[in-house]
Amino acid sequence: MHARSIRLAAVRADELLEERTLPYDEEAVERLLRRWPLVRCCYEAGPTGFGLYRHLVERGICCEVVAPGLVPQRPGDRVKTDPRDARKLARLLAGGLLEPIHVPSPELEAVRDLVRAREDARLDRMRDRQRLSKFCLRHSRLLPTSSWTVIRRKWLGEQRFEHAAEQTTFDTYLHAVDLVAGESRCSSALSVRPPSRDPGVTWSPSCAACAGSTR
Repeated sequence: MHARSIRLAAVRADELLEERTLPYDEEAVERLLRRWPLVRCCYEAGPTGFGLYRHLVERGICCEVVAPGLVPQRPGDRVKTDPRDARKLARLLAGGLLEPIHVPSPELEAVRDLVRAREDARLDRMRDRQRLSKFCLRHSRLLPTSSWTVIRRKWLGEQRFEHAAEQTTFDTYLHAVDLVAGESRCSSALSVRPPSRDPGVTWSPSCAACAGSTR
């Protein structure tokens, strides 16, 4: 599976029925798979997500997603190409040697993306604050407080530098620090409990275990 192409191999027992490269088109994959009755298919989980899996399952085609790290490997077999991988996956699936992973619902996947977005925004803000504080330190501007408070933000807004290049650099760092609305929006959205398969499990966005369970 790639962003623009899919390598497909069809086997029956040890016989290779067909092998071809298709554009990443869910409808085209479905049309090809319908040529064989009672077809079963699989692909490795990757950056392309679960769109193809959901498309095929909704249309009655048996599809599974497998973890690349759990695909059996023969010792010394380090050659990795799309044709070899496609044939290997098809034969392992036919032999019942692949363990499918759990595919999250679209709602749960959306919550996972939200948690990742909040963490990315938090890390970006932390890096921007460090850059700004180190810039001030290099120019002998000691920050008035030990934490990021309203007093510190007001103090930063009053700072002026002699050279235009320095002022532009400072303003750029300060503007980046102020762009924290993304994290705030994510935090507000996470205050709503996401869908859970276990109704007895409570959700807390500030709990590390809850956050980790949605990664």
